Amino acid sequence: MIAALIFTSLVITPFITFDPFNPPKLLVLTTFAGACLGLIFLVIDKELFKDHIFPILALLSFVLFIILSTIFSDQKLIVTLYGITGRNTGVLTYLALSILYLTALLISSENLAIKIAKSMIFVGVLTVTYCWIQILGLDPAPWSQENWVMSFFSNPNFVSSFLGLSSAPTFAFLLNSSTQKKYKLLLVIYVLLLFSTIYKTYSIQGLIVMGLVVSLVIYLKINSIEKFLKLRKYYLSLLFIGITWLILDILQKTPGDSVIYKLSVSSRGDFWRAAWAMGLDKPIFGWGLDSLRDHFEFYRDAAHASRGEGHMVGEIAHNVFLDLFVGGGFTLLFSYLTIVIVSFFAVKNLIFKTYPFNIGFVTVLSVSVGYLAQAIISANHLGLAVWGWISIGVLAGYKKNLLNNPDVKSPKLGINKTNVRPITPRQKRVEVYVSISGLILGFVSTLPLYLVNAKQQSATNNKNVEQVYSAALAWPQDMLKMCILAERLKSGGYEAQALTVAREAQKFTPYSVVPLKILLTFSSLSSQEKNDIQRKIKQLDPYYELAENKRLGK
Repeated sequence: MIAALIFTSLVITPFITFDPFNPPKLLVLTTFAGACLGLIFLVIDKELFKDHIFPILALLSFVLFIILSTIFSDQKLIVTLYGITGRNTGVLTYLALSILYLTALLISSENLAIKIAKSMIFVGVLTVTYCWIQILGLDPAPWSQENWVMSFFSNPNFVSSFLGLSSAPTFAFLLNSSTQKKYKLLLVIYVLLLFSTIYKTYSIQGLIVMGLVVSLVIYLKINSIEKFLKLRKYYLSLLFIGITWLILDILQKTPGDSVIYKLSVSSRGDFWRAAWAMGLDKPIFGWGLDSLRDHFEFYRDAAHASRGEGHMVGEIAHNVFLDLFVGGGFTLLFSYLTIVIVSFFAVKNLIFKTYPFNIGFVTVLSVSVGYLAQAIISANHLGLAVWGWISIGVLAGYKKNLLNNPDVKSPKLGINKTNVRPITPRQKRVEVYVSISGLILGFVSTLPLYLVNAKQQSATNNKNVEQVYSAALAWPQDMLKMCILAERLKSGGYEAQALTVAREAQKFTPYSVVPLKILLTFSSLSSQEKNDIQRKIKQLDPYYELAENKRLGK
């Protein structure tokens, strides 16, 4: 499971796949999640199920509603399974995260939490290093956004959020009295690097996350020292005032000019309103995961359209909770909220009553809160979600597993040995087979997405028109990638092949305006066909003319 955290965060394939971030991360995520099935089979029994019945039932309901939303979705099954290009937060992603949550729940312990803390610092150091390679202009990878600092996380917002999260274990070790001075000095240097790197990403998101998790770490330190308990209520009051000011400043409700507000905040408000309106049209089981992109123009309002046609396309809601609402309706949203609530409820006494400053617990609690905070203002990212789900899973099982056996821990796995039932050699072999089978299943399930991305990148590198044409139509398809490759074929002078790809994209996703707008650019279409396309666009995008006029300065 620790390997899932490290490799999902770090793996990228910039020279190999069309999307260098999400397909390789999803391949790693599903592979390690599949392997964890054997560990679940090893650990779980009736007693353990009874001990963790509420989080397990919440998780099962979440999986059930994902399946139901997929069954009732009008979206292509392959899109629902893999998710859309550039995001890939479909069914396979959430099933893998659910497996990792359950694994973390069952083997939760302070030892495991400390391993998570150390792993996050390790990934953080590598991430900071790569960020500075990009800042100094030394990155050999051919990124389309050459001026972005994104490291292993695809854009500045995601990398700054991860670095903000990684300040949790850093400050947990710093404030721990048993940490040696030489390590504290290194941690101080790392904190300075974290702050400066987040600043160079020009993403305020990371500073918000960092401020929140560090504030929580400090609270837990105060909470662990009896003579400081009187300061707790004053500290919480100051924290409440700070968070309130932050929210008001983002919304431009503070006196004077806003410090934090950016234009992207208004855009996210546009996405939130569109997602809410779309979700209300199918409030029970939703539209299927990752479905907002293809319906966004129909549900956007005049405020977004008035910013211009080329402003920002709503691929996702930029809010994980709203994305789940659109994908699976209120049923999926409430089941996810239930997972979060029961997980935090399981450790409420450790948060609000005096409790020792355990580095592992402090880390997973702070990372969980930081992840959920960024989930309110940002999209899900595989490299972030894996830390959030596993940390929340550790919280869910932390206290119960500690109470069951506080002293006996496995140094290898960090699990309570009383959780592992006695097994025969034959059962051991079966469990190994389950792990290997799960690993293979997880790998094979995502391999087609990775291979088609590799094929598309190879075709693009070779600049071979037949290869690009074949790759554009290869399974599993994605409407947006088909449109991108159609435009590349068209710009290269291969209009006939480009037109075929654009038409196939429109057939694949008939409810999206994107391929229709691509088709409008072809001079070979008759006036009648162009008129028909424009009429269809206006049906799917009620504010199309307003956006076009704004774009043209009318």
